[in-house]
Amino acid sequence: MIEFDDKPNDLITKIKYTYWSVWPECLRPMTMWYNFKCWAWHRYSTVRSPHLPNTWCDRRELLLYTSFQILTDFIDDECSPGYVDWYHEGGHQVEVNGVMENVMDEMKELYYWWNTLYLKEYPAKMDALWEAAEPHTPVMR
Repeated sequence: MIEFDDKPNDLITKIKYTYWSVWPECLRPMTMWYNFKCWAWHRYSTVRSPHLPNTWCDRRELLLYTSFQILTDFIDDECSPGYVDWYHEGGHQVEVNGVMENVMDEMKELYYWWNTLYLKEYPAKMDALWEAAEPHTPVMR
């Protein structure tokens, strides 16, 4: 006799069918192994900035550095040509000071400011200001 149902007839396949239809996705062994690997080794949701110390830092600095680290990672790793057509007509634009600018140009401008001006020139200028101000610091007795 020929059966025309969707379920297979042999015992092993019936067990597999029942397992995959009843057992929740989060408790399946391969899903649990993947979640453990992401938790232990590949922390995809963790942002690490090479410019911050591994100790405590103020939340405003943490917010600044992690925001620009996400931008830097995006431009370096994910923004290669071919994924998104950033310069097509009429799309991916934002208004800056009343002028429509391309989003990619704005991101690259911020990227340049962060990696060239802020991280390299700003510390040197601050060191020079502190050296100039140090002789005028009041001495506590």
